[in-house]
Amino acid sequence: MDKRKFHHFLNALKDEHENYIELIEAIQEKFEDNVKPITDEEVKALKQHPLQFVKKIPNSDKREWTSQLHIWAEQGVPEILDLDPIYLAFKNSVGDTVLMSLVSSAAGAYTEKIKYDLIKKVLDTDLSYVVTEKGENGEDSVEDKNVLDIKDLNGQTPIDFLIDFAFGTGNYKNYLGDPKLQMILKKFSEVNDTENSEEENNKIDELDAKAQSH
Repeated sequence: MDKRKFHHFLNALKDEHENYIELIEAIQEKFEDNVKPITDEEVKALKQHPLQFVKKIPNSDKREWTSQLHIWAEQGVPEILDLDPIYLAFKNSVGDTVLMSLVSSAAGAYTEKIKYDLIKKVLDTDLSYVVTEKGENGEDSVEDKNVLDIKDLNGQTPIDFLIDFAFGTGNYKNYLGDPKLQMILKKFSEVNDTENSEEENNKIDELDAKAQSH
């Protein structure tokens, strides 16, 4: 079941009926816990032949497209992280990778509730992969990549997005931030000292120090 539309409906109800937010959120939480966006058969198919779920699916106006992987990622399906990371690097027509869709979902894009365990699983997963390309002379060249380093059309990586969301910066400058997510990112920066993430680690350290001073 695609749960996104029902979550949109419930979120709209919360805006319209503020006196019943607790009741609506209880319904939303029950719905999220008990209704699964992917069947057992689909999970098996996903693990056996994930390439079939990368096929482009036109959106309603047919000028943009997504994929079944993106649809599942937007609903927080954790089994996606068990795939070869190269599948998480596929982009939809708006430039979001499957991983970015998953991270956005974990940050509450549809449920308005942060899934800390899913974010931890993302950060604890080795998302590196190897790409082999043929050069002009016909020789193969191998390049190491990481899905966490892939930028969207706005120039943001999944880590950039999480940093802004956690610390209330960038597109979330009017948001108070989330101390628990800040701690998760701080721990990630402490154990992840690769050269590619140095700028992001420095930003986390700087924002964490600023948060601690307030």
